[in-house]
Amino acid sequence: MTLTSGPSSTCMNARRYGSDQWSETGFNLWLGASQISFIPFSMLADFRRSIKPQINRQPSWVARSTGNSQAGSPSTGTKLVQLQKVTYAFGSTVVISDLDLDLVEGEIVCLLGPSGSGKSTILRIIAGLAKPTSGRVLYRGRAFEGVNPGTAIVFQTFALYPWLTVLENVGLGIQAGPSRRSIALKAIDTIGLDGYIDAYPRELSGGMRQRVGFARALAVQPEVLCMDEPFSALDVLTAENLRSELLRLWQGGEIPTRSIFVVTHGIEEAVSIADRVIVLQRDPGRVQAILPIAIPHPRDKRSPEFQTLVDRVYTVISRPEEDADELLQTSDASSEMSQVPLTVMDTKISVDSDAQSQTETKRKPMLPAVRIGSVAGLLNFIDEDGTDIYRLGQSLQLDVDEIYPIIEAADLIGLVDVQEGDVLVNDRGAEFVKSSINQRKALVRESVLKEEGSWLIPQIYHLLGQSRRSNRIPQELIFDMVLLKHFTPQEARKQLEIAIEWGRYAELFTYDALSGELFLVEGEDIIAQEELERPDLLRHRLQVTKTESEDFPERSAET
Repeated sequence: MTLTSGPSSTCMNARRYGSDQWSETGFNLWLGASQISFIPFSMLADFRRSIKPQINRQPSWVARSTGNSQAGSPSTGTKLVQLQKVTYAFGSTVVISDLDLDLVEGEIVCLLGPSGSGKSTILRIIAGLAKPTSGRVLYRGRAFEGVNPGTAIVFQTFALYPWLTVLENVGLGIQAGPSRRSIALKAIDTIGLDGYIDAYPRELSGGMRQRVGFARALAVQPEVLCMDEPFSALDVLTAENLRSELLRLWQGGEIPTRSIFVVTHGIEEAVSIADRVIVLQRDPGRVQAILPIAIPHPRDKRSPEFQTLVDRVYTVISRPEEDADELLQTSDASSEMSQVPLTVMDTKISVDSDAQSQTETKRKPMLPAVRIGSVAGLLNFIDEDGTDIYRLGQSLQLDVDEIYPIIEAADLIGLVDVQEGDVLVNDRGAEFVKSSINQRKALVRESVLKEEGSWLIPQIYHLLGQSRRSNRIPQELIFDMVLLKHFTPQEARKQLEIAIEWGRYAELFTYDALSGELFLVEGEDIIAQEELERPDLLRHRLQVTKTESEDFPERSAET
C-alpha cells in the first residue's frame, strides 16, 4: 500500500512513502495500482483537534478478564473462538490440515512449532484475515464474515504510521464518536505511554514502539488479543520487561481482554506466560501435543518444575515423527494432555480420503533454513555424552526457531542423534569435526545426494546433468516445474535459496545471479543416474576430493 499527499505541513513527512502525485486537499491510499481511498486533510485535522485535550489519567477499564492465568488446569469458561475441522491450502499444497482449536475465556494460549508449520496462518484465520479452504471459524458460537469482530492483533514488527503521533496511531482503530479520545487516552495510560502522546515513532525506542502497538490493539477493547511473536524484535531485557508488564495487566484485570493467543518461537517464553502450550507439526500443519502449564505465577525460570516443562516441550518438538502421547506418558501428571477440545483428537491424525481432494500433491520435506557452517559451529558446543537442547539454546542465546533448524540440518546430514530432548554427536559427526574442509564437503555431498529430506538437491543436480546446454538451467525451471508443486511461492523461493547454498557448499552446483542460472561446478564430472541409484558406487566416487585451493581458504564460520 502506498500513500500520496498534498503539500500540507501535516503530511509532508509522508511524501517519501508514496508516489509523486499530489493533491491540494488530501492524500490518497493505494493498493498496487488501484486507489482505494481518498482522505481529506480536514479529517486528519479534526482528529488531531479531537484528541488534544488534557488526558484523564485515571484508567477506567471495565475489567472483563477473569485473570485466570494462575489456574493450572484448562479453563471451562466460555468458548470465545472455535476452529472446527479447518484446512487451509495454497493451490494443491495443504498448509494446515483438519484442525480443531478452541480459545476459552480466562486463559493464555501459546502456539509453538517449527518454521512452516502454519503458526501465523492460524492466527490470521482466527482474526478473520485469512479464510480457510474448508471448515468453520466461530466467534461466540456464530460464524462471521470478514474480520473477526472480537479480536485485535499485535504484530511482530511495530507497524506504526511514521507521520502520526503516538496518540494518533492509537486512535486510528477506534470508531468515531464522542468517547474516541477518552478510549485512546485510557489505552495509552494503561500501557504506560503518558509522556509520549505527541511523540512520533522515530523518537521512540523499539520497546516503546511496541507498547504503542499494544495500546492500539487494546484501544478497540478486544475479547481475544492475538499476538504474532510480539517480543521477537526487541532485545532480551526490553522483551522481558514488556512481557512481565503485560502479564501484570492481565492478572490484575486492567485490560479488557478475556483471552490471549500468542504465536511464539520461544519455549521459555511460552512456559513463562501460558496456561496451555500447543505444539504444531508441519507438512501439513497440525497439532502434535497440548501441555497445560500448572505452575502458579510468578514463575521461577530456575525452578525444577519450570525446567522440566521446558525440557518436555523441547522433547516433543525435536521428535515430530513420534507419537506425542507416548513421549509425554513418562512425564509427571502435571503435564498430561489437555481435555479441552483443541486438537484433532488425541490420537495421530489420519486424513479421511473423502475429505481430501484426490488431486492434492503430497508435500515434500523442506530443507532446514540454515547454512552448513552453522551446523559445523554447533557441533563444537555439544558435549561428548550429549547436551540438553534447551540448555544448548540458552548457552547460545538461541530460541527454538533458531536452534531447531540447525539441529534438524545436522540430523539430516547424519552428524547427530536426537534422544529425549538431548542432542548427541555420533561417529560420523565426530569424523566431520576432525576433518578438513574438503573432507567435510565430501561427507555433506554423500548425505544430501541420498537422504530423502534433501530430495531437492539431487533433483537439481540430475537436471543439470541431463541438460544439453552446457549443464546450465534457469532457476525458473526449478521454481515452476519442481518447487511450486509442493510449496507456496514464498516457501519455494526460500527452498531454492537454501538448495543453492547447500549445493555450493557440497561443490555440486552453483548459481549465476546475473543470468539467474544454475550450473555444475566447473571441472566436476557429472554423477550418472545409475550412480545415484547405487550407494556403493556413489560412496566410492565421493571418497575422491579435490585438492584444496589456496584461493579458497576455509571459511571462518566453519572453524
